[in-house]
Amino acid sequence: MSWRTIFGVCVLFLGITLAGCGEIETQIRTSYPLDTNDTKGPYQVMAVVNGEPGMKVWLVYTTDNWSDPNNIKVTEMASNNVDVFQGKIDGQAANTTISYYILVQSPANKVTTDPEQMTSDPEKLVPLDKDLTYQFRIVK
Repeated sequence: MSWRTIFGVCVLFLGITLAGCGEIETQIRTSYPLDTNDTKGPYQVMAVVNGEPGMKVWLVYTTDNWSDPNNIKVTEMASNNVDVFQGKIDGQAANTTISYYILVQSPANKVTTDPEQMTSDPEKLVPLDKDLTYQFRIVK
């Protein structure tokens, strides 16, 4: 893994293989917001996803550290390019921590996430390891 800061946005490069998809490898590169004092938002998250044609990509996030499944927000990430997907998180109040991950589902219903292994079931969105999700804060 390598970390870089580009124009105030960190980028994580990570390769993930979809289980049961043979030789098809899905690679996800996610950009994510840094801590900010902007309470208006939206906060843009981009993911470059290389994998099967027809896959769906979602941004899954919460502001309560995943404690209440009813507070989880899911937004399908739009693609303006074959591989580039964009999602937005609404503005949040100061002193809020936003936790999120990217969920990719293939046409054959195989699921992968970035960070890895957040869930294997798109119906169960609370991550298996809450501490491994991406996070950023809205500071005063």
